[in-house]
Amino acid sequence: MIHCLKTNLHCHTDHLADPAATWHHSSYPARAVVDLFAAHGFDALGITEHDPQSSAPALAAAARRVAERRLPLMLIAGQEIEIAGCHVLELPDGPRPPLRVLNHPVRTKGLAELGPTMRAFARDHAIDAVELDMIAADRPEVARAYEDALLPVISNSDFHCNLFDAANHFTVYLCAERSPAAILAALRKGDFVGFYPDKSTWRMRHRSGGSPLAEAWLRGDAVPSFDRAFGDFLRLTPAMRFGAMTARDIEDFHHTRGIEIAQGDIGLLLLPDHGGRIAGLWVDGRQVADPILNAALDVDSSADVFEASDEPYELVESAGDRVTLERTLRVRPDFAGVVYRKTYRISDGSLLLTSSRRNTSEREVRLYDNLRFRFLKEYGDAVSFTVRSPTTERLGMPVNYGGACTEGNARCDVTLTGAGYALDVFAEDSRLERLCLWSRPTDGYALLILRYRPFTLAPGASAAEYRVRLTPRRIDPKSS
Repeated sequence: MIHCLKTNLHCHTDHLADPAATWHHSSYPARAVVDLFAAHGFDALGITEHDPQSSAPALAAAARRVAERRLPLMLIAGQEIEIAGCHVLELPDGPRPPLRVLNHPVRTKGLAELGPTMRAFARDHAIDAVELDMIAADRPEVARAYEDALLPVISNSDFHCNLFDAANHFTVYLCAERSPAAILAALRKGDFVGFYPDKSTWRMRHRSGGSPLAEAWLRGDAVPSFDRAFGDFLRLTPAMRFGAMTARDIEDFHHTRGIEIAQGDIGLLLLPDHGGRIAGLWVDGRQVADPILNAALDVDSSADVFEASDEPYELVESAGDRVTLERTLRVRPDFAGVVYRKTYRISDGSLLLTSSRRNTSEREVRLYDNLRFRFLKEYGDAVSFTVRSPTTERLGMPVNYGGACTEGNARCDVTLTGAGYALDVFAEDSRLERLCLWSRPTDGYALLILRYRPFTLAPGASAAEYRVRLTPRRIDPKSS
């Protein structure tokens, strides 16, 4: 029997040996990463922090979670290092030299340099395989460029926080036994098939490792026998495009149940078990929030306070048009005892969000707060931002904007216009420091971030609430 092992060999967590060095970490701790990949049916997961960080602390935390939940998930040790300006995955392989994978070379060097980069690394740096860039899902020409690759091509998610990539970028290794060593041996022999999504057609694509065993699996040969069929891996998750997902579809993707509130033509779906985030915001039936990436539109602190942004919240109050959630941070020593409280209310055609912090500990706590809003758009569609404050400007795609808020003009007043909807975002707060906007044609979302000045919360003290008003409107797609 040949085992078909669904695997991601390139994954990051926030469980770092040096918590201060967070330039290349995930916003998910090891325990949450394990839960996520297990929920999506993975057989094996590589824990591969970027140097100079060690992967050992994250790997140990992941192993504890696997044992605690008795999960059938194999963990593979690895490290992401930098060689000649590129990221390279090193995977220990017993007495043999470490197996090396050239990671996302198109993102690093550009599409035109893909061939020369692969040739140089194969010649000079003992590279065994190359990773198919995740941007191949957005740009078909990237996937086509790998057709003449002189190295085996595998698919990984390079997980940091993108839930869609985690579910849909993987490689199935064909192994005689279930073990990390067998997976690495299959990679070296070409006994694998890599899978990645094509967002233009919303179908799963694949690329064979080229070995006779891989080709036999693709053909559906009866001999040798495989424990899973090739067709079992062809379903994109979710099966429908983001804008067509219902509240039930969103809950099923996140493996949780949410809370819905509504008033007039505005509806809201909250996920208390995922940081109280908003995964659905509908106006007249049109989805405005991104339901997948980072659980979509959220109100949270920086990734340094993971517990506030992704861990479960308790329900304090729920009415037809209002929900209040609360969480007391406990795991992270620097933030233990801080209480995060969020209220979402629909009133007079707007969604009103408030978020507060209370320090119940006996020490000062330093907080670095951001409010992040991720709005849905179709891949390839343009959006525009009209920024009335902190400046007066109209921005078309691509957008990469950062506007400073002065103490005398500490407000955000922005309108985002997409295909079929517009959304007004307004906040006024003396602590506002910067407004950041981001969107590209190849992305399925537009991102708005409000950055606030860092502050220290004294023992027993409470911080003033952050307040934001979102006003969604349906518009004629032709006018947008």
